[in-house]
Amino acid sequence: MTAALNIVICVIIVIFGVGELIMLLSMSKEMDDIHDKFDEINETKNLYNEMVEGSGDIVTQGYSVKKINQALLEENRDKYYQKYAKYVVLSQLIALFPLLGILGTVWGLVLSGGSGSDVTEMMNGLGMALWTTLIGLFCSIILKFVDATMVGKKVNLIDAKFEQADSIIDRQLIKSEIKAAVNRI
Repeated sequence: MTAALNIVICVIIVIFGVGELIMLLSMSKEMDDIHDKFDEINETKNLYNEMVEGSGDIVTQGYSVKKINQALLEENRDKYYQKYAKYVVLSQLIALFPLLGILGTVWGLVLSGGSGSDVTEMMNGLGMALWTTLIGLFCSIILKFVDATMVGKKVNLIDAKFEQADSIIDRQLIKSEIKAAVNRI
């Protein structure tokens, strides 16, 4: 009975782990979509300028200015915050796998010889009960690796893109305030 119970617990942990993995991979794809949206948000305008120097020579100057589509930026930020909230939950669930494994081990030990009357029976149950801990740890390690290398990495990249866009907007705001102040003088 104890072996069957531990097998059932192991199967539950694996099914839960596969479900979590599928959700993390789906979250990775959703974060890709948010990251790719920054190509539309960042607008680069190429400008051209001609000046006449004191010697009468015409000097040409080409340069580009980054502009941010603020409406698309805020729309993308809202979408990101919704996905990020789901990601935090998924990330926190990874810590449950070792705990589920330990729960299965303790439960198996209690059911196999909780009275302590037969040490041999309890030791036989221990081997099977430890499988739940092993599977819980294995699932947790795999999921944490996927989280760190795929989803977490993309979350950090997206955060950096938002900071970059916000700093461009801040610089543009400061420039427009300076121009307005100069025009008032």
